[in-house]
Amino acid sequence: MKHYQNSPTRHRPRGGFTLIELIMVIAIIATLAALIFPAINSVRSGVKVTEVRQEISGLESAIADFKLKFGQAPPSRITLHEQWTNGWATDRQSRAIIRGLWPKFNFGDGTGSPADLNTRIDFNNNSYTTDSFTLKGDQCLVFFLGGFWNPNDGFRGFSPIPTKPFAAALGTTGPSSAVGPFFDFDLSRVKDEDGDVPGADYAATNASLAYFPVYFDPIPDQQRPYIYSSSYEGTGYDVADVQTPAAPAFNGYTVNANGLGWKSKTFQIISAGFDGDYGTGGLYDPDANPAIDAAGKDNITNFTTGMLDQ
Repeated sequence: MKHYQNSPTRHRPRGGFTLIELIMVIAIIATLAALIFPAINSVRSGVKVTEVRQEISGLESAIADFKLKFGQAPPSRITLHEQWTNGWATDRQSRAIIRGLWPKFNFGDGTGSPADLNTRIDFNNNSYTTDSFTLKGDQCLVFFLGGFWNPNDGFRGFSPIPTKPFAAALGTTGPSSAVGPFFDFDLSRVKDEDGDVPGADYAATNASLAYFPVYFDPIPDQQRPYIYSSSYEGTGYDVADVQTPAAPAFNGYTVNANGLGWKSKTFQIISAGFDGDYGTGGLYDPDANPAIDAAGKDNITNFTTGMLDQ
């Protein structure tokens, strides 16, 4: 009888994934990505919201310091004049605001004498002292917390001279004993309302926004600056303060239909959020659904802990 020795088993080397297996792997990866990426983006958004909210808190603290020094919070609308005649002389509202902050402010004698000329400040460095500049809330926030802006050395604060607080605008540097700045602005986010370097477009536009910058929040590629609106110690908000080129139809936020504003005795600071759109403002009711218009739902403010519609 013949015995046959079993031949050793031969293992055929396995090839790559089959088409079906490859499709299954891709489908699993796509499913995981669909689950993970939104969660990652949500975490990133949450971190950025917290960063913006912390910066708003820092601005609130700076305003408190400003008020401690000058007796009242910064205004959210004022016209700054370079002369008395056709300027301060006829603008009682702006003059009253300045008097409230700097009681000894020298507006000039209005006669055109050397004493009058010496009180003038060339805010925009155009060699003329006959201009006037109306600042809205976004510009007021930066001007009063930072003082004068200069492309060479940033913010200079204000002069300690009671009669000439704006003297810091003169020369290449402010006085060593300057009052302010009250907030440490990230200079990379200090721009004019066109998003340009402050002062860069003055020759082309002759606009006040060129030398009175605004401040953008840290959201990447943000296209809109912080909005600031003062209630003037509880006397009421004025929508004209915040209707800027960046927010032409914005009306601030109210608690109820009677028009009582959020933070009715202090001020509102508002970021446009991730969509770069403030919306139209108006009634904000956190208990309603929706709480606010679609464009404003991601706004970040000083009267909420996160975005408005969270």
